[in-house]
Amino acid sequence: MPPDAVPATYACFRDYLDSFLEGAYVYLTDEARCMGRVVAFEIPMAAPMQPAKRVHDLIKLGSLPARVRSLYRLRYTPAHAAAVTHAVRTARSARPLVPGAIIRGRNRAFFDAVAQTEAARLARGRPTPGLAA
Repeated sequence: MPPDAVPATYACFRDYLDSFLEGAYVYLTDEARCMGRVVAFEIPMAAPMQPAKRVHDLIKLGSLPARVRSLYRLRYTPAHAAAVTHAVRTARSARPLVPGAIIRGRNRAFFDAVAQTEAARLARGRPTPGLAA
């Protein structure tokens, strides 16, 4: 990308992105809508990881622009917004108490857990929801 194509400031970038998202060029096919939801919210994880995944999914949902939530037909209520605010506030408050290695993190254990969960589902004939066609 040539340097002159990059917005000069973050505010300029936000203006560009917001106007793009509201424009006529942004649309989803049914397949894209389904796959986007699967990739974002239906990641297979073992039962002990589900509570943390639900919080992660909630924060992810809250971080999406309203137009994107609308395109994907994702429900987002005032209760969701309040829960996102609470979850983010709690995470920020807890950060000083969390060991640095966890904050910096390594995702390999999570990726391995996802792969193991999906393999177990497939072995039982139960693929990830949304992928069973």
